[in-house]
Amino acid sequence: MLRLHKILLVIMVLEAIELAVLGYSRVNQPKLPHVNYGMVDPLTAEDIKRAERQLDAGNAQHWSELADVYRLFGYYPQAEYCYAQVDLLAPTSEDHLYFWAICCERMGSLTEANQLYDRAISINSDYLLFCWLHIGMNYLRLEEIESAEKALRRARRIPEAKMLLSRLLIRTGRANQALPLLDELSQQFPDAHDVDLMKSYAASEQGDRRVARRLQELALRHANTIPTGSGPESIAWIDADGAVQSHLDHYGWRRRLAEARTLDRDGQTDEAIRIVEEVLESRWSPTGVVLLADLYRRSDRPQTAVELLDDAVKRVGATPQILERLADAHAVAGQAKDALDLWETAAQWQPTPELHRKLAQMYAQAGDVSLAKRHRGLQEFRSGVDALQRNRLDEGHLALDQAVAMVPDHVSAWFYLAETCRFLDRQGQAEHAYRKCLELNPDHGRALRGLGYLSAN
Repeated sequence: MLRLHKILLVIMVLEAIELAVLGYSRVNQPKLPHVNYGMVDPLTAEDIKRAERQLDAGNAQHWSELADVYRLFGYYPQAEYCYAQVDLLAPTSEDHLYFWAICCERMGSLTEANQLYDRAISINSDYLLFCWLHIGMNYLRLEEIESAEKALRRARRIPEAKMLLSRLLIRTGRANQALPLLDELSQQFPDAHDVDLMKSYAASEQGDRRVARRLQELALRHANTIPTGSGPESIAWIDADGAVQSHLDHYGWRRRLAEARTLDRDGQTDEAIRIVEEVLESRWSPTGVVLLADLYRRSDRPQTAVELLDDAVKRVGATPQILERLADAHAVAGQAKDALDLWETAAQWQPTPELHRKLAQMYAQAGDVSLAKRHRGLQEFRSGVDALQRNRLDEGHLALDQAVAMVPDHVSAWFYLAETCRFLDRQGQAEHAYRKCLELNPDHGRALRGLGYLSAN
């Protein structure tokens, strides 16, 4: 009997110890930070809560994944807390230091951010160059120019760092040192207008106004920029097919809309419509409305699309995008006059070649030859300007030459034709077009300046 009592006593003691350890672990287990879910839509909030429920507090990878979700939606204090937990559980991990530093940087704690970047550099992080880039940018914000220059030189293989270093050199009276860096960027990104403008700035600082002006004009014909914000923390990126992808598309209403687009491509348009309708009930957005209107229109429900878009105009006002979609829906529904009026309004706000093509086709069908011709001319004008702004001079010249033939009273068509001819070194044609522009508008300042450039040459 005494032996049984001893055994029971041992069992009771062991259970007491187990309960004490369990209670201690619960008390000392890190708690999730407070999150204001009102900052995001209900669907996104539910996805964030799901990530929180999946957390194993003793797993560094789980804390890191939850931190990434918080960071993605701008919950930087919460993300910073989670990365600190990763640091306690796995201090030799590389990735968390960089993203932890990003959060500190976004919250304005630049010194703390740089200390974390230094730690990441010390363990030879995969993000080494981006660490130096951010250190350099933070020193620029802190107005510590010498330290910024040293860091940016270490990161100069990144185009953004090379651009920042060039600007720093120009501003500190060393334009001659900046130009070789900018030439390297021009070779790497030949259609980047921000490089042209920085080279123009350098030429101006060196007193070469003629080169500076030429580079400014070249920038007007280049539509792209060097990549910026392309670090591992970027929300969006361009895939192998040239399409923009976003991490945000994996959460909330964006995830659901992405699912709907996939279903539509797979021929399941009715299911896609059902999903978008559910999303709009939870979170109304112009993006969702435009997608749903397109689905309705292609499902032989144009009147439903009209009603949806009319409601959108009442909610947020008319935009060129919504007006064009609304006009398309009216056209499919056989309401030609309504479509025509809306396309005309959209074209006044944001003219595109496609809008003028639709108008030309509609007027041609209505038998109005004059207006159909005019809109074909405006279509060529917009196409010509678009080509000019991408430095496709021969293509732009052809389109603009056709534009002035069809709309000879269009001032801007004559001006841009003149500019294109000047850039192609067709001096006589350029002068003729400038003078035609000035006949229509004698006070056209840019045409007068263009003639002056021809005289100077």
